[in-house]
Amino acid sequence: MTTIRKIHRKPYREREDIQNRLSALKRVIESLRDCDLPEDSKKRMLNHAVWEVTVARGNFVPEFRSKGVLDGEVGKKIEREHVYTRKKIVADILSKREPLDSVLSRIIHCVVTKEEHDKLKAVLLAEDGWSRYHKAGIEVYRFRNETPERYEAV
Repeated sequence: MTTIRKIHRKPYREREDIQNRLSALKRVIESLRDCDLPEDSKKRMLNHAVWEVTVARGNFVPEFRSKGVLDGEVGKKIEREHVYTRKKIVADILSKREPLDSVLSRIIHCVVTKEEHDKLKAVLLAEDGWSRYHKAGIEVYRFRNETPERYEAV
């Protein structure tokens, strides 16, 4: 957990090496998924690999941030929140029921305030993705341009 700083209101800037990082992480994830390790070890290591994708995609200055972060005071506590839960992403990677690229495309995170994070945790675990944000009543903004745009998550 960290706190709001002025940087959290700046536009999202994709790293210059984002494609190389994501390609390398995909190879690591494929190797972990297909290797001969016990399931519990694979889950722990894949969970960490999902975090590394999050870091590559902007860490605490990602494309998506909540209204609470946008309007919040400098110094207020914030958290990275995976839109699609890491537990579900790891389970989907291991199941091999869908193409890996499809699963990896759901590694999206949104920076939210501590209070918003608590609201998201209160939403039933059966909910996943942007519908959790909708049910928790959290407005999300996309920080692609100089002016953040309200994101209508589907």
